[in-house]
Amino acid sequence: MSLVGRDAELAALDTAVDRFVSGTGGAVLITGEPGIGKTALLSALGRRARAARCRVLDGRATEFERDDPYSVFRELVATNPSVDRLSVPDAVRSRLSGLAPVVLALDDLQWADAASVDLLGYLLRHPPRGAVLIAGALRSAGCPPRLAVALASCRCTELRPAPLTRVETARLLTGADPDRLDALHADTGGTPSISRFSVGRARRWCGRRSPPVTRRRPWGGWSGPGRTRPG
Repeated sequence: MSLVGRDAELAALDTAVDRFVSGTGGAVLITGEPGIGKTALLSALGRRARAARCRVLDGRATEFERDDPYSVFRELVATNPSVDRLSVPDAVRSRLSGLAPVVLALDDLQWADAASVDLLGYLLRHPPRGAVLIAGALRSAGCPPRLAVALASCRCTELRPAPLTRVETARLLTGADPDRLDALHADTGGTPSISRFSVGRARRWCGRRSPPVTRRRPWGGWSGPGRTRPG
């Protein structure tokens, strides 16, 4: 699957995977506003790692599990049910080393519970042995303070995907009404998910006098009839 306007980011992921496959671990952090394509880039990293015959472990934080300890690492913690909570960081670190080569891909870290944030910080400060690549995605304004401290103390490849240009938006939305493309790009701010959502809505409203456009609010939300948050 091709990601429009993300050539530089994909090249950086290729470099990270090449280093990782050669036996060097590392960390990749993808930050950006909602809908900018963080999850798509994290998925692209996973596909590249799997193509190189490496294991990929996925984790995702949700706003409904912020009180559940280690919810982001549930798969790894569940494999060691007898481990004392105080020993979880060392147990997870050892487990990852034993699974190498492995990519740990963690999405929506802005919602991570405190225990998961502390564990991730521990893994960044004390990387597992072997080819272990830790990758995370989170909103620009959502980095937990303790995670920010851990990131500042380690070598990390940080990707910050930018909004799409008008030309890139046109490539993304093949078949969109060219007469509305300028307004669409301006109203959505070049955010891929919002652009797709807005065009899909306009097509469903085909034939009405004024098809709706989903607009990006300055604080990161969206407006429009039947407001829905893009993924």
